[in-house]
Amino acid sequence: MLLEHLIIGNTIEAQAYCLLNDDAKLLCVEENNIFPFERLHHKYLGTSNKHDLYCKLLFMNSMLGNIIYSEVPTKISVSSDTCSVVFSAEKEEIIFNKCRIFDTLNLNLLGFEQAHRQETVIVIDLFEARNIKKEYDFSPLRTGDDFVSTVWPHNSGRVAGSKYVTEFYTESRIPFSNIYDFDVSETMAKFKLCDHLDNSRFLGTLSHLDDNEDRVYSKITLDHADRHVLQPRVLYKDTPKVRFNKETLQEIFLEKKERKLKD
Repeated sequence: MLLEHLIIGNTIEAQAYCLLNDDAKLLCVEENNIFPFERLHHKYLGTSNKHDLYCKLLFMNSMLGNIIYSEVPTKISVSSDTCSVVFSAEKEEIIFNKCRIFDTLNLNLLGFEQAHRQETVIVIDLFEARNIKKEYDFSPLRTGDDFVSTVWPHNSGRVAGSKYVTEFYTESRIPFSNIYDFDVSETMAKFKLCDHLDNSRFLGTLSHLDDNEDRVYSKITLDHADRHVLQPRVLYKDTPKVRFNKETLQEIFLEKKERKLKD
């Protein structure tokens, strides 16, 4: 297969760049890591919800025939002007004139020089809450620490008819070398989240009235449901035909707008 412009990745930036460049075709690397709590600073295509925007971009690229394969390859290798794609029972080669890579995870990069590797990883933990008083304020809690740095209240709909907070996502930034330490484990994340919730607007359900007729609330019960470790990003140096994306989503949309104004 011969392509003028190959885009590799499955980030929201890759989807947007492919849609806004007429000669581009997208090769999706893996499932995206977009979480329900993520919001953008600006609205694009009528929404600031990152997951909703990703779905819109994916749908539009699919309808326009911009996505090369409907399934994710098991292995992808990239050299100076060729991309080898392996599926379960076949192998295909894509020869490109130019290529922009948005996500280097799970790519076999041949002959590229590494420029920088991030030493910290982002860890997302999901906790289901029980015995929690109905709270409709979904604004995040900022702790100021690297471990459990942000708490994102969420409603997944698992409690039928609920519109209030039923889960919490936590975000942590952990040195890659410490990722398996007990001090940054799911258990410690739970303890730290409990501590932050005790000093926040969130309360447990009403337990009883004390001798002074003051309300006493029970402790919120948290169950750890899931953990996602986002691998550290590795940056590589550009080559004449291959560029590694460094542009933000806003810059990608602005670049398209500037091209329109010039035309």
